[in-house]
Amino acid sequence: MNEGTGALALGMQDIYAVFSFDNDACQTYAAMATDAERMASAINTGKVVWIRAAVSAEAPNVLDDQVRYCYRRMLSDEAPVLEK
Repeated sequence: MNEGTGALALGMQDIYAVFSFDNDACQTYAAMATDAERMASAINTGKVVWIRAAVSAEAPNVLDDQVRYCYRRMLSDEAPVLEK
């Protein structure tokens, strides 16, 4: 993904788009419908996290209530396949 424009590389989702989760938007880059959404998220300092198995296992221990809500929603509604 081009962080300056929000455009997906070759118009396709990559591993970065699938596992980057915006806590304010409550969705992954892959779930975002437009380049503008991804571009705004890319400059959302401190609000974008990497969601993989090891990170996901510890997330509930450190997230605040709003982020925990988004995280649970993401896991139930549009969860990417996470490593086991």
